[in-house]
Parts: sequence; structure tokens; C-alpha cells
Amino acid sequence: MIVKFDCGCIGLADVPGDPEGHSFILKPCDLGREDPSGPCLDWRDMDGKSYVRLPDKDALVLLGEICTLVRDGHNFRAIKRLIS
Repeated sequence: MIVKFDCGCIGLADVPGDPEGHSFILKPCDLGREDPSGPCLDWRDMDGKSYVRLPDKDALVLLGEICTLVRDGHNFRAIKRLIS
């Protein structure tokens, strides 16, 4: 479930596997000022912060943005291989 924390970060709450108990953040609340809309994957300590489920519509938009970034990265690497 994708959630929005009270600070504004959007991510996954209670993700197993992180030894420090951090949450996996998909879109931090303090993302760089030059591109405040894009996703940026990171682990963060969200201990003590409350959260609510992100509406499905917003979650689908964010996941679409992440998929586009992954595809763009793959395409960039393919072009780089062709011209090297």
C-alpha cells in the first residue's frame, strides 16, 4: 500500500527487510527545488510519523512516473552502448 506521511513524503510503510526499520520513500517531501514533482527512491526513518493511504488515482500517477524513469534509463544505456 502506498501511503502519504504527515510530513508530505509518499512511500511504503512497514516494509520488511530494512534492518533499521526505515520506510521506503517514493517521493520525499523535501525533493530538490528544481524538480519538486519527480520521484526519488530512498529509505528514510519515518518512526513516529502518521500516514494515510494514498488515493488509487494518485498512486497510479506516481507509479507511471517511476516506470517512465526506468524506461528512460534503459533507453539511455542502450543509446550509450550504440555510440561507444
